[in-house]
Amino acid sequence: MSGEATVEIDNLSVFYDGGARGRIHALDRVSISAGEGDFVCLVGRSGCGKSTLLKTLGGFVPIEAGSSVTVSGTPVRGPGRDRGMVFQEYALFPWRTALRNVTFGLEQANVEKGEAEERAREYLSLVRLDGFEEAYPHELSGGMKQRVAIARALVYDPQILLMDEPFAAVDAFTRQQLQALLIDVWQTVKPTIFYVTHDIMEAIYLAERIVVMSPQPGKIHQVVPVGFDRPRDPLDSKVTSLAQDVRDLVFHDLESGSRQEKTRP
Repeated sequence: MSGEATVEIDNLSVFYDGGARGRIHALDRVSISAGEGDFVCLVGRSGCGKSTLLKTLGGFVPIEAGSSVTVSGTPVRGPGRDRGMVFQEYALFPWRTALRNVTFGLEQANVEKGEAEERAREYLSLVRLDGFEEAYPHELSGGMKQRVAIARALVYDPQILLMDEPFAAVDAFTRQQLQALLIDVWQTVKPTIFYVTHDIMEAIYLAERIVVMSPQPGKIHQVVPVGFDRPRDPLDSKVTSLAQDVRDLVFHDLESGSRQEKTRP
């Protein structure tokens, strides 16, 4: 972790109404910090609270009494322009061009039109969409749509970029391209990134630290530093060894239970 801490999550517990299932305990006493320019990947099985943690940091989930979530010392009370968010679904306006999708939030913030367009073009260039400013979403591939979404999230110059499985809906080749692009963008503008993924190799390729979460309720099981130089080769024996270690952490309770079953008389 580098620099002064920009994110502090302390003793975070989250409950929500599960209807017929009653009150659901989604997160239990989660504590984690991230420094300026850090890149943190959250991994774990479905239901371990990865997305809930991300949405809480984004200000979309109420914070329970006794929990604390701060960005640069300021408590999170709701969404804010210091945090940009990218979802798996692109959520682009189909009637607006790529440029106008990126300028939309700036327009709502009453940024002067010329400045908004200049900033939008800068970030579309950053995600390598020069020449596609006037293209509509239906004219773009899935990977290009997600690049527009990334540019839209970054155009505010947020301190924190929150990404919830942003590349899960694209093919494997496009996903590799987007991963490499994201590393370039991160190294250029250096936001602090929290990134949710089910893909352990993706987490190793992207992250400085991997937070392994366990489910029911969601807790932090272990934080794993990556520590490899970039670019990272997925065929490197150190990478494959770490991937196995992280996989063992993700499935630790299932595998220990399976071993116990096998040893019963």
